[in-house]
Amino acid sequence: MSSDILPENSILLSDYVKPNRPMSQNEMKDLLLQFMKENKISNETVFHTKSKYTYHVKKFGKKEKEIIEKRNNDEENYNHNIGNCSVTWKLLKTPKRLRAQARDVIKEYMELHSGEHAKRMTHYKLELSKVFYTWLYNEQFVTENKSN
Repeated sequence: MSSDILPENSILLSDYVKPNRPMSQNEMKDLLLQFMKENKISNETVFHTKSKYTYHVKKFGKKEKEIIEKRNNDEENYNHNIGNCSVTWKLLKTPKRLRAQARDVIKEYMELHSGEHAKRMTHYKLELSKVFYTWLYNEQFVTENKSN
């Protein structure tokens, strides 16, 4: 599903487009679930205490397997610090000229998926989630030279 792209074609540079009609909570949740299924993203989440990032892991991946094993063994904090932080790693692999956009997407995603915002779905949150996970798991940047 991943593809090599030039930095100027990154999803990080896409603009939010408001829907042209009202959408129900259920419709938006269904669209997110469909996106996650199509992109093999698990319902399991991991939290990294150092970076403070929480995100869904890949379906059938090592992190998902370890989270499920730890939960089945009744371990406390079963989803904490599983493997290295994929968000931190991806940020380091993102071309320098896109890192500010990546940090903005990460910050906004983390804010909208915590606290009072966590349960309510909005179209913006749906689209932001798509951008976040497309960047995190599907984009592989073509490096033109070592300076980008």
